Amino acid sequence: MKQIGDRFVSDRISADLSELPSRKGGMAAQERWAFNADSDAVYILSKKAVQSISSPALGILRWKCRGVCFDHVDEPITTRRTSGADLHLACSYGQLDEFSSNPTMADNSRLLLHAADVRIFQNTSAQHEVFRPVYVGDVRNTVLPDQSIFPMDVFEARTTEQFSDVLAALPTYNFHYAIRKDRDFEAASSKPFVKGFTAAALGAVILTQKSTNDAAHFLGEDYPYFCLDDGNPTEVCLRARDEFMGPVWSFAKDRMRSMAAKSHPEVIALQLVDIVAELQDRRV
Repeated sequence: MKQIGDRFVSDRISADLSELPSRKGGMAAQERWAFNADSDAVYILSKKAVQSISSPALGILRWKCRGVCFDHVDEPITTRRTSGADLHLACSYGQLDEFSSNPTMADNSRLLLHAADVRIFQNTSAQHEVFRPVYVGDVRNTVLPDQSIFPMDVFEARTTEQFSDVLAALPTYNFHYAIRKDRDFEAASSKPFVKGFTAAALGAVILTQKSTNDAAHFLGEDYPYFCLDDGNPTEVCLRARDEFMGPVWSFAKDRMRSMAAKSHPEVIALQLVDIVAELQDRRV
């Protein structure tokens, strides 16, 4: 998010990173960190920080600064922290709908999408001369098609460093495979549609489940390369290969192009600006 802010809205906000001390970091480490917070800043706590900040430290932080947001990306529903923040940030439209139905969060929920890696936008667009499928991500999170029937390149990219290693190759692929296998400890958490945004930013087409968070919202119920949760993704892969550069493929590309515009980092940067402005105005 800092990279997005620095690149697109640095004339309106100044984004920085701050590490929340561990509760094991000495006597009242979190409370001392909160007391030294920038009084003119808005703090966004994300992922583990939402759960690990102590209630006293959170109270001090809210007293000291302009506002505190909880970014609930990847946070399990069963352990979600629903009180103590000025705003709750949803990482997807699906999660925003969920927050809106929660009486303790509904009035203070805002959307902050999570964009594709900003370095993607320095790449050339995907080629559409030869059909080339790819999976990029943690292979533990997917069920790959039968490679003897549908051969596909697979890049393990669990970390930022691993993703950096495949960046240059991505424009050579035009069909991104994003079938997700729920792992027990992740099943109840909300994930942003980053694989979809990445493929869209590259000008590629994606295969994913229709139930994938925000997929139908951005691509439409009639997107041709959805797979049902109990469906056979290999069959959809083979159909996409047969339809490559035909009218159905072109229809899918148009939907991806529309999603790319709606999920562009500049759009997300403006969402961030609106959130910061709202909290700045509250404390004036």
